[in-house]
Amino acid sequence: DYDRQIVEEVTASIEAKGLQQPLCLGVDADGGVYLTDGHHRALALMNLRVRHFHFQWFRITGRRARIEHTPFPYEL
Repeated sequence: DYDRQIVEEVTASIEAKGLQQPLCLGVDADGGVYLTDGHHRALALMNLRVRHFHFQWFRITGRRARIEHTPFPYEL
């Protein structure tokens, strides 16, 4: 499969060079957390059993979203 090949390539890249681009998470008004960018990277990190990784996040509010620079609300 095409996606499986991509995940294998991304896994090899992360293993060799580390995560070069952070994942992007969106948080909605109800506290739901969604992976909005980096699906192949997320699968590669799971394959490598990586428990801690860099990410950016934003609040999903109405018609706009912006990257947050405040700490992630881990209490979600």
